[in-house]
Amino acid sequence: MTFAAGETSKTVSVTVYGDAVYEGDESMYVNLSNASGATIADNQGVGTITDDDGQPTISINDASVTEGNSGTATLNFTVSLNHASSSAVTVDYATADNTATIANSDYVEVTTTSLTFAAGETSKTVSVTVYGDAV
Repeated sequence: MTFAAGETSKTVSVTVYGDAVYEGDESMYVNLSNASGATIADNQGVGTITDDDGQPTISINDASVTEGNSGTATLNFTVSLNHASSSAVTVDYATADNTATIANSDYVEVTTTSLTFAAGETSKTVSVTVYGDAV
């Protein structure tokens, strides 16, 4: 860039491409070099790109299944992110008794287990085995 006589500042514009993926804030540099007719006092400017997507939020849907009188059935719960992330997202899950209980052999307990969304993924399934009975 060239400064005309009397000019004391110039603007360097950098194009930023938006997306819908959480990445956190990012930064980049604009470096000055090879000055002629002046001395460089500060050769590096930092540009910060503020991520407007925010961290993803995690939710789980309700699920239902007919247990049957014998055998097993599967409850499939969908765990979702409201939008993708550029890095892995991990959440723990486990079953907990309500009116269906492990003691009554209503379902197979799932102890604390980690569920990981790879970068870009927004949906995962958690399955719970339900025992059929004639009660």
